Amino acid sequence: MYVNGLPTHTQQIADAILSNPFYNGKIINLISCHSACNGTAQELSNITGSIVRAPTNRIGIPKGSKGNSPLVIDRNGEYKYFSPK
Repeated sequence: MYVNGLPTHTQQIADAILSNPFYNGKIINLISCHSACNGTAQELSNITGSIVRAPTNRIGIPKGSKGNSPLVIDRNGEYKYFSPK
């Protein structure tokens, strides 16, 4: 996983979430391409103890979209949910 072009470990993402005073322990929406298929979502769920929702393919807003366009998962992808193990 990359953040601002730099390699980032799942533990770093979990630390940022857990240290956020506004995080309330509810479902984490992981908006990271393919994160439902590469182990990242399950690892984040395990570390945080929370349910994680993640996409199975590329995710983003369609080209030419404006304002509050909804996110779209490419190539008939879907969201999957991961519970802590």
